Amino acid sequence: MERVTTSWDRARRRVRARARPLLQAALATPLAWIIASHFLGHPDAIFAPISALVAIGVTNTQPWQRAAEIVIGVAIGVAVADGLVLVIGQGTWQLGVMVLLAMTVSVSRHATRAMTRASRMA
Repeated sequence: MERVTTSWDRARRRVRARARPLLQAALATPLAWIIASHFLGHPDAIFAPISALVAIGVTNTQPWQRAAEIVIGVAIGVAVADGLVLVIGQGTWQLGVMVLLAMTVSVSRHATRAMTRASRMA
């Protein structure tokens, strides 16, 4: 039981330490969607939020490591988002919630700094 609590405490500390980048990503993605869909008139602005995450997440990590993180993160994110859309619907605030949840899970699972470097770049 102590090991589970200790593991939970470490995950909680990692999330708390990266709260700012998590929130910035959760705000940047719906903002990118609003700009692309409402101001630029794009009918399917799904790549705007992804581009926002990539743009604010530019890091000095090794290319292969970054590529693996992006591929795994996108695959997990798409699967989670598909499920969440069925539960909470789709829209601007829902996008922010989905990004916050996905990145929080990533950080709690001990993702590398490349996943949450957004706050340092923004």
